[in-house]
Amino acid sequence: MKYTLIGSTTSPYVRRFRIYLKTLGCDFQGTSVFDPKDRAVLKEISPILKIPILKIHHTNSTQYLYESRVIFNYINKTHFKQEVTLQDENFLSVIDGVNDSLITLYLMKLSQMTIEEDKRFVMAQHERVQAGLTFLNEEILKSNKPVCDYIVVSLYCLIDWIKFRELADLSSYGELEKLYQELRSQEDYKLTDPRN
Repeated sequence: MKYTLIGSTTSPYVRRFRIYLKTLGCDFQGTSVFDPKDRAVLKEISPILKIPILKIHHTNSTQYLYESRVIFNYINKTHFKQEVTLQDENFLSVIDGVNDSLITLYLMKLSQMTIEEDKRFVMAQHERVQAGLTFLNEEILKSNKPVCDYIVVSLYCLIDWIKFRELADLSSYGELEKLYQELRSQEDYKLTDPRN
């Protein structure tokens, strides 16, 4: 079985899979959700127009997986078979919740919408980011670091994407910074750096 990961080089969700799927020899097909041609191709493949997308090349057919949690569950069950505890699931839900809120704020900023406004929707995004980062920092401080490789990769990609896009102040999250510094010199993280 062969795989192709479809997504952008800057997406934190795509980056996690570029790292996680490396040992499977997964191909990478770069795309931009903002490029009209690429967007047209995405529309043909996925009804939700989100990246990453995993293309599975079966012997006589092709199948697509549309969402990162589905991709992770499929790959883990099919290949890695790592135990994922309920604590790991919660960790991943918090990472994804923070990621989603920051992506929403980033897209609003790109659309020249004010993200500092005292509007309920915007406030909810900021509140989720702050609560999520606090939770992640405190769990690591309590030595509850996730065991599953994918979740550690996901957390690193979130932290680095926040730094890359300058969307939140991480100075009060010392444990997240420590984890970031521990991992940032590893080859897989350097090769997938969105700044390159």
